[in-house]
Amino acid sequence: MAWSRRDFLLLMGVGGGAALLEGVNFTGGETLAAKGDRLATLSFEPVAYPLPLTIDNLTSAEQKTAFATFTVQDDLVLPPGYTYQVLAQWGE
Repeated sequence: MAWSRRDFLLLMGVGGGAALLEGVNFTGGETLAAKGDRLATLSFEPVAYPLPLTIDNLTSAEQKTAFATFTVQDDLVLPPGYTYQVLAQWGE
């Protein structure tokens, strides 16, 4: 079967639409808020990030103090206990 440009764009559109609608609750199942509640039971400490998320439940004043001294690291930052190996460097 030969792929046409139209078939490829249709495939990408359907895949993108499915990815966007992954968290939408159509059937009465788990909502995005419930998924956020599950984050509190993770088996690892999440990596620090420079922006507040809604699951943090911080007020404006708490956000200002929590993110006032955030330092951006130029590296891949993983939770404690996780490792990575470089397969190929940029430009190789």
